[in-house]
Amino acid sequence: MYGRDHAGVGTYYGAYDAHRMLEALQKELTIIPVYSENWLFCPHCGEITSRASAAIKRNGKSSAAP
Repeated sequence: MYGRDHAGVGTYYGAYDAHRMLEALQKELTIIPVYSENWLFCPHCGEITSRASAAIKRNGKSSAAP
């Protein structure tokens, strides 16, 4: 799984540059990348997820992933 900022730390690379780099290499890879925009913690489910659960959608509460 490849999320935001996987290309490196700081401001040298953009937040989604890792996605673009992998997309450019897709034909050479022997894996299928799974891209994620952002991670969040669902307090109802007790899990870190890339999608809002029904509980978050209903309550509008989530926490940024550590």
